[in-house]
Amino acid sequence: MSKHVYLTANLARVLRRLQRFWAMANDLYLGIETSDVDYAAQTDPVKGWPFASYSSTALFNDAIFYQASDYLNIRRVARKLHLSKNDVFYDIGCGKGRVVCTFSTYRLKQVIGIDLNDSLCALARKNAVRMRKRKTPIDIRCEDAAITDVSDGTIFFMYNPFGPATLERVLDNIERSLEQNGRMVRIVYYNPTFKEICQEHKWIRPMPGLRTVFGRQEIAFWQSY
Repeated sequence: MSKHVYLTANLARVLRRLQRFWAMANDLYLGIETSDVDYAAQTDPVKGWPFASYSSTALFNDAIFYQASDYLNIRRVARKLHLSKNDVFYDIGCGKGRVVCTFSTYRLKQVIGIDLNDSLCALARKNAVRMRKRKTPIDIRCEDAAITDVSDGTIFFMYNPFGPATLERVLDNIERSLEQNGRMVRIVYYNPTFKEICQEHKWIRPMPGLRTVFGRQEIAFWQSY
């Protein structure tokens, strides 16, 4: 191993440790536990992306394993969105609830987490109950994102939670909901693996995005017309 490769590998390990300590410190501050270290990814040899365990209740069964967003990037997203007390925020694929708990520290109308995994939903509900600094009610729904009712949402956050089939259906459902409840909606797609699906939907337009700290991942934004 060359000296450069060795130093790069060591730096990567140090950064991972720092990220874990940073997450633990933020969890402690809020009184919650949202670690993702026990959720290992497997890669589907056909579909080509890391997937979660099989669910017999999923419409498309293309869920991707739980990975928690970094607290610093969550707050950067919140600042960019210019939140208001009338916003209804959805985290689609909420896992243990790190994003919903963080957004509930702002004054919104409601914060809603959607996840198909029963055990993750139970942990998210536990976190929602015991967390400190909450200013907005939290609702955790154990549902398939492909069929959940999103008709009141104004902000939709997704951290690469599923494959293109479910993403397509989620976007279609949001678009149809605008016919009954006309409103401006914003979509945040963190690590947008299937970004082209969003680009094909002409009822939303891209907005300036972000790069995560150290520039490893994109955070893409869209807004309805």
